[in-house]
Amino acid sequence: MQSTVTALLRQDVSMSITKRERWTETDVDGLPNGEHDYFERKSGRLFDDTESLLGKLAKTVSALANSGGGHIVLGVDDDGVPDGVPSSRGSAPTRDWRQKLPRLVDYPLADFRMHIVERSTTSRIPAERDVIVIDIGDSALAPHQCAYGGGDERKYTYYYRQAGRSEPAPHFYLELLRQRLVNPTLEAEFVKLLPVKARQISGASFLATRLRFRVRNIDRVAAYKWQVQVKQMSGHPEGACR
Repeated sequence: MQSTVTALLRQDVSMSITKRERWTETDVDGLPNGEHDYFERKSGRLFDDTESLLGKLAKTVSALANSGGGHIVLGVDDDGVPDGVPSSRGSAPTRDWRQKLPRLVDYPLADFRMHIVERSTTSRIPAERDVIVIDIGDSALAPHQCAYGGGDERKYTYYYRQAGRSEPAPHFYLELLRQRLVNPTLEAEFVKLLPVKARQISGASFLATRLRFRVRNIDRVAAYKWQVQVKQMSGHPEGACR
């Protein structure tokens, strides 16, 4: 129950996983040891069996996307030692896995980033191999079910993170996940129009005004970034109303 509550709390905006612009080897080495709800390591040995690899990735993607997001570190074993993944698979670079990743789950995953880890000057990553980190965001389309069965992994199953592992999600968890609020609901009310200055140019009159609005958040999800956009009014030349 505690793990379930933690997973649901991670859906909150203030606790969501941050997707990075880049990952360095130092960042990967700094991840804590052991099993955690917000990231999972996968050894490069998985790439020796494509079917098993896709099944395990689908399971982990489903679990993280249903639990507020997280990181998948490919090419690092459970002890934190980098063994790397092949830099290429046949004729396609490993980074092209980003094309396969979204459809490992239903609904297809939309909120993710894939990074090839930048090596340190003295790197532990084996030559001719890479470490890859996949950032998975807090998906507004959750819950996602595993759409690929490979190895011992089950297809058409919903997963979530529990005690550092990806486990089948109980029914009540999925119902709560479907009912959760993921975006704020804002109401904008026009308050007044304030004349600023008037000017006559080439026989035409121009009036500069300032519009004042009142914006209220009527839901429980915090709105950290917002703006009021006044659209172009019909019948006026472009730039006349901004």
